[in-house]
Amino acid sequence: FIDDISQIKVHEGNINSDAKINGLFHIENGNLYYYHNGRKLVVRHLLFDEYQDFRRGQINIIKILTQYTPFTLSFDYLQTIYRNVKNTVEELVTKQNIELIKLNYSYRINSKILERLKYIVKIIRVISNESTRLGDLGLRELEEELIENAKAAITGSPIILESYENEKQLDEKLNKEFIILKNSYSVDEIVITAFFNDLYKNLSESESYHADDFSKSIRPCYKYVPTLKGKEFKAGLIVLDETICQMLNINMSIFIGK
Repeated sequence: FIDDISQIKVHEGNINSDAKINGLFHIENGNLYYYHNGRKLVVRHLLFDEYQDFRRGQINIIKILTQYTPFTLSFDYLQTIYRNVKNTVEELVTKQNIELIKLNYSYRINSKILERLKYIVKIIRVISNESTRLGDLGLRELEEELIENAKAAITGSPIILESYENEKQLDEKLNKEFIILKNSYSVDEIVITAFFNDLYKNLSESESYHADDFSKSIRPCYKYVPTLKGKEFKAGLIVLDETICQMLNINMSIFIGK
């Protein structure tokens, strides 16, 4: 079964058999047990998913638990949220002779988008070296390396850049492309998002932020870009404004990918 262990609790030694306990790891006589819905279960295997986001206290507890049962740690350095990812799993690999399996092919992005992403990373790196302000927007070295070495398992459709010159033209082209996508995908499979001048000053805004800037017909699919982490869609439209396009040396465009 799957359980939320954001608050991991561990007890060593005896427990009152009449106590009503839930969500507790119990170490007893060299064995590991877990209390779930009133039952005391023997732990045969542990799978910790999203391991890159565990805090130091949680990791210290996991180190204890994994001494009593086989286990698997599933993680993706590129998706870390809370902390420096360089010390995520190496300490366990070194000390416990763990087999580390690396999945080199991404099944969450197609090769055409990945190719464009690698180009954008190169542009950001150049600009970051030239400007302190833009340098704050640059990717971490580890992320750059992961993107540059990544391979995509899906070939995918070619990326389309549809240029626009003003808001009216932008709305017309967005609606046109949105209608085309809706013929092949359901609304929840399509995402529409945008980059704006104030994007990096408003990371705490809700996903409805900027929605009023777009026509009502496409708003059901609009998502504020910082809220998109971890979400997946089959097709998308990304509005690139003048500032972003200057960075990429292209005209104001709609980025269309499937």
